[in-house]
Amino acid sequence: MIWIGFMALLGYFTAAATIPQQYIDNDVQQQQLLIASNILGFIHLSFEVSQFIYDPIKWIFDFWNIFDIIAFLLPVYTSIYWPQTNIRNIQLLSFTCLFLDIKFLLFFKLFESFALAYHQVFENGTFDPNPYMVQQPDGNTNMFVNFRTALFAMY
Repeated sequence: MIWIGFMALLGYFTAAATIPQQYIDNDVQQQQLLIASNILGFIHLSFEVSQFIYDPIKWIFDFWNIFDIIAFLLPVYTSIYWPQTNIRNIQLLSFTCLFLDIKFLLFFKLFESFALAYHQVFENGTFDPNPYMVQQPDGNTNMFVNFRTALFAMY
């Protein structure tokens, strides 16, 4: 859902920034696109705030979160600044679109740390603390924990 919301933000803001003035009827469509991108930008900023509240230390030390804040603040700022001043600042629009496009590419980043722990299982059911070959099962890896996931795993 977050990705779909971001795609809407990217589409609305890019459309508002790149549609030539001759194709917009009395700036009403452009105003609507900027309002929609402003609302979606605030929603995404609220996601970042909730991540910060959940684990502030982890959030601060992750560079990509700072990049996300910039990528969400620029469209919000631009969506407010542009209609207020009626100045089409090309540099601001270009940087905002650039940060949104880079953020789009970052949704596909594959270098998150998600190391799995593999351990040796002994006959008495205990695990060797040193990583080995068998992953320690939990609710996420054992699909036979409840009936619904067991049916899903079978079929």
